[in-house]
Amino acid sequence: MFKKFLCLVIIILFTMNLCACASKQNLKKDSNSFEKERSQFKTNLLQKVKSPQEYSDNIIIDNASKITYQSGDLKLQAWISKIPDDTKKYPAVVYAHGGFAFDKEDWDNIKPYLDAGFVVMTPTFRGENGNPGNFEFLYGEVDDLINAGKYLAGQKNIDSSKIFLAGHSSGGSLSMLVSLLPSPYSAIATFGASPDQEFTFSHGWEKYASFDLKNPKEIELRSPTDYIYCLHKPLYVYVGKDDNLYKDSSTKLVLKAVDYGVNVNMIYVNGDHTTSLKNSIEESVGVFKSK
Repeated sequence: MFKKFLCLVIIILFTMNLCACASKQNLKKDSNSFEKERSQFKTNLLQKVKSPQEYSDNIIIDNASKITYQSGDLKLQAWISKIPDDTKKYPAVVYAHGGFAFDKEDWDNIKPYLDAGFVVMTPTFRGENGNPGNFEFLYGEVDDLINAGKYLAGQKNIDSSKIFLAGHSSGGSLSMLVSLLPSPYSAIATFGASPDQEFTFSHGWEKYASFDLKNPKEIELRSPTDYIYCLHKPLYVYVGKDDNLYKDSSTKLVLKAVDYGVNVNMIYVNGDHTTSLKNSIEESVGVFKSK
């Protein structure tokens, strides 16, 4: 009797294991599908507008140069710290600012990277800070951010194997989308990013969307959570313990990554959406230096 019961238990466990494996198999998707779908899709801008955020033409930053980098047919502005003129190769960080325009405060935020010996580049994106192109709200700006990394990789004395990407808020969302595509970056850290734009655009941000909100594909291709199985680079998701905007959606992103067997690291830090930034950047320094 006991042997029959034992055999029955083994059969049940074996069947459950098969079902679990089958479930995992069903979750498997083409890891390049995000790249493919983006290449076949063109965002439909119902209004061709510039960034909704005001900016200053008179930004002065010590020990940094204002340069231009190429993104498709657009020449875009960026700031880059001084690259030492010696025989060494230096690690670097591209920092994607929050909001929809670059300001000196964004440069001040990246001081921990400079203090740790990284060369830092802070790009501006299409349609903002007087740049050509239109504001696309998390679409064409993804290409700009990848091209900023390519520009940095081509600079003398930069270690192209140690270029990292970090971004806050909207810049974090862009960085999260970049993690799903081939890029020059070795690892990516996001601070208070929005993984799910269906949530974001239904909570007040739809007024800034110049594209067709009625097309679900427009929102899907701006939402990292829908394509997390396409992860190309190590992703570190920092979120404030009191960030009521994106803490829940960030948690859901990580749980979905686990379902797909994708390694996404989530780090809770003290503070809300804004006050958690300093702690997040300081903690990411150690992550980047360990790579």
